[in-house]
Amino acid sequence: MCKRLLSQLLLPSCVLLAQVMATPLLAQSSSSTLAAQYPELSGYFNAFDVSQAAMYDRLQQISESPEAMHPRMQLSQTLQMKAEAEASTSHNMHMANSDMSMSSPFADLARPAMDELYQMVQAPHSESAAQLAFANSSALTSKATNVLNHGREFETQLLDILANLSLVDKSAAIEQLTQQYLDSGELAVPASPKRTSLLHGQPYGSAFRTAYPQLSGLNWTTQWLQLASFEALMLLNSDDDYSDTIATTVERFESKLQGMRGIMVSKIPTEMPMTPAIAPLLYNRYPETAIIIDNLNMLEGVI
Repeated sequence: MCKRLLSQLLLPSCVLLAQVMATPLLAQSSSSTLAAQYPELSGYFNAFDVSQAAMYDRLQQISESPEAMHPRMQLSQTLQMKAEAEASTSHNMHMANSDMSMSSPFADLARPAMDELYQMVQAPHSESAAQLAFANSSALTSKATNVLNHGREFETQLLDILANLSLVDKSAAIEQLTQQYLDSGELAVPASPKRTSLLHGQPYGSAFRTAYPQLSGLNWTTQWLQLASFEALMLLNSDDDYSDTIATTVERFESKLQGMRGIMVSKIPTEMPMTPAIAPLLYNRYPETAIIIDNLNMLEGVI
């Protein structure tokens, strides 16, 4: 199932990654731009890569443990019941909205992983640790590692372009970056929108959020910060009145993290955040770029 969804999210191409040299427009955006301008935000992004890779490993460990046999059977029954109830729209809405609060059969097994990952997201991590995180994950295949790393490089360069105050023609740089990414063949996800039914319209499409509602919530919360940061930087580039927008975005993210621990300061996401809702400026000005980011985030849930 996951392999089929993965193939739909990746470009249907067997072209090898082209060795693209940095061009003048992209070269103007240093890889340390975001870290220099917004070190706290950059630190969170490092933590996301480290914790994301660790989450894949913890999920694999849970799945392979003997204690997971009974919860796996319970999960299968729950997903089957949800699939059989597809004809009832109101029931589907209730089930979808209850995934985050329902008692998961994996709750006891997942609790140590959740505690560890929650702390990991808030701990400092070096840029080198973030860059090696996916490669060091035993749960990821080499292809998945390469696709995720390539996507992270694309997202990092986009953040650096937006954060670079000296770069005048950001539109040209973003368009060039997007085209270079799409030209990278099988390592790229497409710039065409994928239906959310790829995840939630299949019998087992909601398995992750049903089995691990807290882990999926943490994943969506980190994705929210990514998208909200794109929007904040877009606002900052358009109007000086938004000079504190990054600090506000980080504060909102931290309040969402507190919500993960039962301190309801800010509502945590109950579904995967998407650019049209969280980063509308990015989506409206650079739709292909925004769709790539959404597809990369969707891919993380499929893997």
